[in-house]
Amino acid sequence: MSKLKNLKIAATAISVIFACVYLTYIIDAQTLNSWLKRIFIFAYFIVMSCVALYLYGRYCKHKITVIPLICAVLLVILGQNFFLPSKADHTVYVQAVENGEQEYKEVWLVDVELDGNKRQLSSLQMNDVVQWTYMGGNDDYCFLPTDNSEGNVLSFTVVGNEVKLSFGANSWSGSVRIFDGESVDEIISLNPENAESDRIDYTLSIVKEYNTAERIIFSIGAIAVMCYVFKLLYAFVFRFVDKHRKKKQ
Repeated sequence: MSKLKNLKIAATAISVIFACVYLTYIIDAQTLNSWLKRIFIFAYFIVMSCVALYLYGRYCKHKITVIPLICAVLLVILGQNFFLPSKADHTVYVQAVENGEQEYKEVWLVDVELDGNKRQLSSLQMNDVVQWTYMGGNDDYCFLPTDNSEGNVLSFTVVGNEVKLSFGANSWSGSVRIFDGESVDEIISLNPENAESDRIDYTLSIVKEYNTAERIIFSIGAIAVMCYVFKLLYAFVFRFVDKHRKKKQ
């Protein structure tokens, strides 16, 4: 009997950890930007989960486990796109690089579109602005070459599925490197020979892709969360039914 009780406690503890990992990830995908904040939110969810389990064990008379678990598993499996969101924060880096003549030239970032919607450059969450200058008159960021231009970088973080960068293209523009530290790393010339427009666009797909381990861990966490939700729902239903039965008697 004690072994069964210990096994139940261990299973509950593991489910709480998975649930808190999942909830922290959901918050992290939208707002968190440091490990200190992530640790704080994770600890907060641990404490709140323990409080919730304590209140459930003390005040819920009907403790049904199998049916809520089955419902939670089916819901998470069928709703993968909902429980594992494709939108997450993504950092984009822009860097002026040497062109074919091994020299730096001007680079102008003139527009940013996120999921088809134009964003003001002044409203972006900037991380690094090194040797780049914000031009408030036209809402642009520009790089002007100096004697030491190697360390220049402009980076910002967005949340979405797709981001389009627009650069000024003309005879005095140079080359720009666009990368994200993951799968994107390209260099494009902003001084094409046959320019049909005064700008060049570059589109990045920033959809969050989950590997097998992430999908399993977050799915288990989502199941743990939804299982508790269904347990509460069933407890309220049975309490409501019992209350009406007592009134009839």
